[in-house]
Amino acid sequence: MLWTGSDDGLVHLSRDGGTTWTNVTPAAMPSFSRVTEIEPSPHDPAVAYVSATRYQLDDFAPYFWKTTDFGKTWSLITTGIPATSYSRSLREDPVRRGLLFAGTETGVFVSFNDGARWEPLQLNLPRVAVRDLRVHGNDVVIGTHGRSFWALDDISYLRQVADSVTSKKAHLFVPAPAQRFAAGGGRRGGTVGENPRVGAYFDYWLKDKPAGDVTLDVLDGAGALIKRFSSAKPGKADSTGHAAADSAAAAARAAQNIDSLSYVPIDSVPSTRAGMNRFIWDLQHPRPRLMEGAIVDDGTTSGPTAVPGAYRVRLISGADTMTRTFTVVPDPRVTTTVADYQAQFALAQLVGKQITALTESVERVQSVQAQVDDRKAKGGDLPQADEIKKSATALREKFEGVRAELYEVYTKVDQATLNYPIKLYQMWITANAQVLEGDSRPTDQHAAIVKDLSATQQVQLDALARLEANELVAFNELLRKAGLPAVYLPPRKPAM
Repeated sequence: MLWTGSDDGLVHLSRDGGTTWTNVTPAAMPSFSRVTEIEPSPHDPAVAYVSATRYQLDDFAPYFWKTTDFGKTWSLITTGIPATSYSRSLREDPVRRGLLFAGTETGVFVSFNDGARWEPLQLNLPRVAVRDLRVHGNDVVIGTHGRSFWALDDISYLRQVADSVTSKKAHLFVPAPAQRFAAGGGRRGGTVGENPRVGAYFDYWLKDKPAGDVTLDVLDGAGALIKRFSSAKPGKADSTGHAAADSAAAAARAAQNIDSLSYVPIDSVPSTRAGMNRFIWDLQHPRPRLMEGAIVDDGTTSGPTAVPGAYRVRLISGADTMTRTFTVVPDPRVTTTVADYQAQFALAQLVGKQITALTESVERVQSVQAQVDDRKAKGGDLPQADEIKKSATALREKFEGVRAELYEVYTKVDQATLNYPIKLYQMWITANAQVLEGDSRPTDQHAAIVKDLSATQQVQLDALARLEANELVAFNELLRKAGLPAVYLPPRKPAM
């Protein structure tokens, strides 16, 4: 099936590959119209759309026509498009039948009902002539006159939106497959374009601003929680026990419910604004527990990236709970196998657990030291003052001996590792970066390094456990006899 149009407003159809042609020009087409585009429907060979213009004759009206019978009859489909937004381009979505996108002299329009009614799809696009547009994968890409190329990223929600959706109090759309990129997305700078954000796009509808919080949970294929994001006040602990690391700007916007042309950034606060909302998960698993204030000279504190496979997202808003499944797909440019991805993820998880165990152990040491100093000061007027002071000093030094091997306390400024010894914490941070680099199976050397560092760290953790079980117990007995409160440490978490 071939269609062709001309500058004199004629439309022709060939059903035999171009051997013979039939004039199927719309009978109501004004004379001297110029056919700018013909769009055969990807869903039905009998359906086609024609875009035509007459602006060179001082007629700035839009002319979009549709046929459903191979050009025998045509209907004008321009309701909703301003009278002076003359036609440039029209495309039908290859996924949802009747979802149309129109490029005009003043911007982009969308129709969800096969042209019966059009709505503006301008968003942050300048008022500019859209000479052509294409639906590419999940994106709409347009070429403008004087304002470069633009792309509307991920139109999955446009393919699913309907009156049955917008009549609900809340609705979670099925996410499109999220692609894991082997390299990060670039940022805008100067006149350079901006890449789409890397991650899984979660679109949801709220009929009204909810009275309570909105929560988005990311789960693995088996339903285990990976990350939880909440619109609650920033700083509230998340599912990992850490305070949410949300940007102040995004948090403030979410709190004020500001209606913006741009969506909430990656790993931020889910919006609670009425209408459409978008949240982007950057495919990162939770990072390990980190030493507060420590400078990272060489390495990364990130968690591992999601392995390609099946995942779920859950939206909780008031009494409404909705769960949708989606997939993470690999970068098509790499040949990494699922087994290799899983091996990288497993080693990265092990590194993260060791960093968390180190951090928690250092925090235990610092808690003991602070309490020992406090009891030493409180015992200054007691008969046992000298014995408490001597025992406290010795105990503190023994705990410091463990901390000094785990973490260099002076790494609080940039390039501190040039002046102070590199301890296990910095070694782990560097190993974390090396294991996470690229999309490939870790080398045998990486596995050997992790094994060696784990053994070295375990020596110190065992020493810490002995100090807590012996010297600290003895010190607490001394405090009990002196009538002072004991040094308290919470029970150790079971090894994972």
